[in-house]
Amino acid sequence: MYSNRISSQNPAHFVFLIDRSGSMLDEWCSSRMGLTLSESAAIALNEVLYDLSLNACMDANNQLKDRVHISAYAYGDDDVVWALDNLNEAEGWVKADDWMAGWSRKEEVPVSEDGGRIISRELPIWIEPHAEGSTPMCSAFRRAAKVVEAHMNKYPNSYPPIVINITDGWPTDTGVSWN
Repeated sequence: MYSNRISSQNPAHFVFLIDRSGSMLDEWCSSRMGLTLSESAAIALNEVLYDLSLNACMDANNQLKDRVHISAYAYGDDDVVWALDNLNEAEGWVKADDWMAGWSRKEEVPVSEDGGRIISRELPIWIEPHAEGSTPMCSAFRRAAKVVEAHMNKYPNSYPPIVINITDGWPTDTGVSWN
C-alpha cells in the first residue's frame, strides 16, 4: 500500500511524454499568440515544472525537499529521447535536488490572453520546443513503463506515478492506420 502523503522518503514521480513530431509545427489554433503546438507544449511543461518546484518541493522555510522526481521524454522523428537537455537521465528520472536547478535559462514567455492582450511571465526553461518527423508514441509509452517500474521498485511506498502525454495526434509505430 502506498503512502497517502508525498514526502522525501516517498517522492511522487511525474513522467512527461512530449510529442515532437512534424505536426507539432502547426499553429495553436485557439490562440492569438502565434505559437506552434510544440512551443505551447514546451511553455505549459515549463510552467508545470516551475509550479511543482515552488509548491511541492519547497517547505515553509524555503528549504528544498526532494518530494518530486521528474522524467521527461520527447518522441518524434522515429526516436524517443531524454527531454531535459541540461540534466543527466541516470536512472530514468531526476530528483528535485537536481532538476529544480537544471533549467537552461529564464525567458519571458506568453502564458495567457485577456481580451486580446497577451500576458507573459518570466519562466525557467527546462523543455525546449522541437518538431520533426513521425510520432513513435508507443515507443515512448514503453520507455515510460520501464522507468515507472524502476521507480516503483526503488520507492514501493510512494504515491502512484503520474504519466502525462502531450500530443496532437496518433502513433505512427503501431502498424495500424488511425484514419
